[in-house]
This record gives sequence, C-alpha cells and structure tokens, in this order.
Amino acid sequence: MIPKFMMANGALVRVLIHTNVTKYLNFKAVDGSCVYNKGKVYKVPATDVEALKSPLMGLLEKRRARKFFIYVQDYEESDPKTHEGLDLTKVTARELISYEFHLYFLFFLIHI
Repeated sequence: MIPKFMMANGALVRVLIHTNVTKYLNFKAVDGSCVYNKGKVYKVPATDVEALKSPLMGLLEKRRARKFFIYVQDYEESDPKTHEGLDLTKVTARELISYEFHLYFLFFLIHI
C-alpha cells in the first residue's frame, strides 16, 4: 500500500465521505512535513524553536520564521493587542507574508 496525502477539508475527502468509501480507508493526521535537500531529509520547522535549529534556513530567515510562529501562537481573535494591527479573518496570506517581510526589513535597517 502507498499512503497518499489529502487536504483534510479538500474536495476529495468530501467525495470519499459522501460515497461511504471511507469505511475501506484509514485516515491519519500528518505529524509533520519533510523536505529532501542536498541528499538529506529534513523536518520542516513547525515551531519557533524548530525554526532556530533548522539547517534549512539562514540566520535571517530563522529569525523571521521564529517571529511569524510566535505571532501565530500568541494571536487571540478576541484580543486586538495580539493582532499587531492585522485581522487574520480579513487579511490574505499574501498580505500577511508581505507584512512580515516589512517588519523583518525594518528590523534589519535599524540594526545596520
């Protein structure tokens, strides 16, 4: 048997559930993701600590990833102080990434 990856809320899962094929399948949540880079398999960082330890990124990328993970971890929808001026229910992923890039760039300029 060869395992396949499916998005949990994807169309394929909905079709499988609707057609009752799921009684013949086993679903399991993925514990993490990996990438193959330069002949080795690496775990994709999923926390701020993993980001800092990861050999997949340089120092600047590690800091940016760490800041992003902390922002997401501390974000509370009911507490605007944790939003840093963003509303995750209204901002697109591209805008969020752009925002994080600008924060990183400003940090870099300040520390030159």
